[in-house]
Amino acid sequence: MRISTPSQPQTEAHAATDPLKAIFDKFYPDLFAYVSSMLQGREDAPEIVAEAFAITFQHMNGTEPPDVRLRLFRAAHGLVSSALEGRARERELMSLVFDGGLRPIEAAEVLDVPFPRAAHLLKSGLRRLQTQGVVASA
Repeated sequence: MRISTPSQPQTEAHAATDPLKAIFDKFYPDLFAYVSSMLQGREDAPEIVAEAFAITFQHMNGTEPPDVRLRLFRAAHGLVSSALEGRARERELMSLVFDGGLRPIEAAEVLDVPFPRAAHLLKSGLRRLQTQGVVASA
């Protein structure tokens, strides 16, 4: 099953003169499908794909290395892993606070997370639930 990707304007003349654009056009659909699948269609998938390209392009000398595809997927894998880990930590923090009845500072201590980071995770989790219509806006 192919996941639809955001539209890509493609001009062959431009791709021929810009090797980075050619690499982007060649690998974007598969990389986007992987990231979108791993993140279950989250809205931040395009940003993560863009960051994977930026990381990979940063280490290139203007030419396409033979393993560029693997480099792109390796970068995307690291970014996806971080995103999923953050999401799991956010979910656990919210469960400690809302299900377990701990105060946010106590939940931060249980998870061994600095309180400012825990507060950020809690806010982003609540914001996500609001956009999904699970909880009402304050």
